[in-house]
Amino acid sequence: LQAAFDAASYRLEKQKEFLKAFTAKMKEQLKSNPAKAVDMYNAVIPYMVTDINLSEVTYLAGQAGNYQFDSQIYGLKGTTTPAEEAQTEHEEFVYDEEELYDLMIQLFYKRVR
Repeated sequence: LQAAFDAASYRLEKQKEFLKAFTAKMKEQLKSNPAKAVDMYNAVIPYMVTDINLSEVTYLAGQAGNYQFDSQIYGLKGTTTPAEEAQTEHEEFVYDEEELYDLMIQLFYKRVR
């Protein structure tokens, strides 16, 4: 069974959809009950690595109601090509360095007057 070329892009789109729905639901639950963060943390901790401890999670949950998430998820522009190794099903994504630079300026640069 051979995977479709550039299948990773399709998976990323599905992951974006999931994150948007998950974030909205999580924010809704935390707004009504910030202590729910402890249950969420305990449910996912076996599956993740983090340096955020439970007291920090509790604090952040209390702040979550004030957060704005505009559902905008940015992707890097670039090209996907078959990997250079012969007889492999892997692909390589090579990002466009100029586009990455422009995106970093757009997202993180604040003009000082």
